Amino acid sequence: MTKFKSHLIFSIFFLPLFLVGCTNAQLQLQEVLDGDTIVLQDGRTIRLLQIDSPELSESECYAQEAKLELISILQGSETRTASSYKGEVGNSALSVQTDSLSDNKDLYNRELRYVFYNNLHVNLELVKRGAAAPYFYQEAKGKYAAELLQAVDEARASKVGLWGACAGAVFDPNTGISTGYSSDSNSGAVVIAPDGNCDSNYKGCIPVFPPDLDCSDIRSMGLAPVYRISGDPHRLDRDGDGIGCE
Repeated sequence: MTKFKSHLIFSIFFLPLFLVGCTNAQLQLQEVLDGDTIVLQDGRTIRLLQIDSPELSESECYAQEAKLELISILQGSETRTASSYKGEVGNSALSVQTDSLSDNKDLYNRELRYVFYNNLHVNLELVKRGAAAPYFYQEAKGKYAAELLQAVDEARASKVGLWGACAGAVFDPNTGISTGYSSDSNSGAVVIAPDGNCDSNYKGCIPVFPPDLDCSDIRSMGLAPVYRISGDPHRLDRDGDGIGCE
């Protein structure tokens, strides 16, 4: 067999395998966790990059609405329904994009990405709808920072979304959005840590996980702010600066 023929046979049999191995499967949505976090069917958790929505676990004002807005965008619908909020989300044609100025993952192993749905920039759309605000972690402004800042200026001026619904909303792009507590929040249960049964991940006697506590529980116990030593099983340090429930 000539050298040319052997190369030709190699190309016929092995090139298709190479191409198959490099083909990216279409991303599919599994679940929307809150206004800025989704889970894909392949198990990856995606934290939408350079934005921040009200904290659902802390019963912040407009947190549930922000989650519904994200669901409605990924369903390709303007309609937000109670069934959608319970997690009945369809599979959407999604794509994700990194930013060279950002880490690949955050402290919770969530991938930091811009998300696109049929060429719609989801991160930017959430800011336009007043469901999120720009958030530049460690003051790093990514490649869409200018668009995000313009969108939030317009949303605030028009009192769209949280800017009209939450009188206590405070915007600082370097620390994340703060909207105050939701008026319909029923959180307030006090959890007392048994003597000596403290979570070693935190300074002070924070109850061991589980059960899962949020910052309203911590504040009602008089333990805020919380200083993180190692892990953060209660997810109290939302901005990753080592201090939770500020």
